[in-house]
Amino acid sequence: MFDIRLGGDIIGGVVHHRPFLDPLPVRPFRLNLPVVPTSSGPDDQELVCELYSQSCVIFPPDVILDAKLGCFWYLHLQLEPVDYLVSDKCHLIDLLLLRRDSKSVILSICATVLSSSQPATPVVAAAIFNKLNRVYHSHMEAQMSDAVVNAETLLSDPENIIVQKSLVVDQSDMYTHIFSKFAQSKDVSYKFVIAVIVEYV
Repeated sequence: MFDIRLGGDIIGGVVHHRPFLDPLPVRPFRLNLPVVPTSSGPDDQELVCELYSQSCVIFPPDVILDAKLGCFWYLHLQLEPVDYLVSDKCHLIDLLLLRRDSKSVILSICATVLSSSQPATPVVAAAIFNKLNRVYHSHMEAQMSDAVVNAETLLSDPENIIVQKSLVVDQSDMYTHIFSKFAQSKDVSYKFVIAVIVEYV
């Protein structure tokens, strides 16, 4: 798995990307094939699709075509298990901030990092908070800029309003899903709770 937006090493003017994860297999897939119904047999038959067959062609980034079966699939990354595969949580947050539907995974990682039996140091928590808040800050600046553009556009061309969407973990998310539970935890020292919340602020 690669993410070209994470950058890479520039050698001779060419960007060389390193894989984010070690190679992992594609999850096996089954097709339900319709058959002529009989009184003794089922209405459909299950076919286990051969992974990595000679008849498969991959169209980057995420399309697999099986010419033999006459089928094609979109390959999707399941984000939840990635948390267990990456030990560097700061690097993982970089990846997740570039994914569309990763807010719940990001919040889960923050909760785990702070409330596990061996919580992260304030330095690691600060690094994660900085990444989240940098994106939040950029989003707020873009919203203000869009508001100015939209106000001007509304006067001249009301049909052409700009709306930008991006993944943002804001203060409300952090309070609701992380800090309100974290501050009431009996397993975390009061000093650590204060240190983490001050670090976020």
